[in-house]
Amino acid sequence: MTTLYLTSDLIRQFDAAAQAYKAAPDARTLLRLHQCALLLLLNAASQETPWRRVPDGTTTGDSLLLACDFGAIRVVCDRRLNWPDIGRLAGCLAYALKATLAGEELGEPSVEFACSPGGSVTFTVVEFAYDASLSIRTEPDPIEAFRVAREYLLSGGTPVRTTNREGSGTQGTRLVEGLSIPCSLTFYVR
Repeated sequence: MTTLYLTSDLIRQFDAAAQAYKAAPDARTLLRLHQCALLLLLNAASQETPWRRVPDGTTTGDSLLLACDFGAIRVVCDRRLNWPDIGRLAGCLAYALKATLAGEELGEPSVEFACSPGGSVTFTVVEFAYDASLSIRTEPDPIEAFRVAREYLLSGGTPVRTTNREGSGTQGTRLVEGLSIPCSLTFYVR
């Protein structure tokens, strides 16, 4: 559901124009009513696209479809992550997106810490720029990308390397470790 932030001034102008047209329905008052309606529509259209929660299959009614048309990703963690964990989150998400969607690189994260009402829980909100429409897969599956990212983050990290192709001593290691604390993650896109 989109929340519109209409200024009270625009609403008052529209109401006044509607009353003026109701009192004297002529071309001048009709034109003013149309102008005020257009200003309201332009203001509503200029609002940012709302965040859509990425279905994870755990919520009743989750759609198993997500179009590959988003340009930003938000990850909300129910714990305060430290900077190394934020780096791990970015690395695991980038690895999962690259492996499943084969699109552009994940942008630099923007990080905020938010408290629940009452301050009992601190959330970590991490946002990334990412143009999913640049995926080179013929049938990209963004839900699978986020499922894989969640798996990497919560179960140890990216896959264990089976060779030393990345350099001596890399066999048996991971490119990116998972999060160091147990937590709940929710992904959003817009």
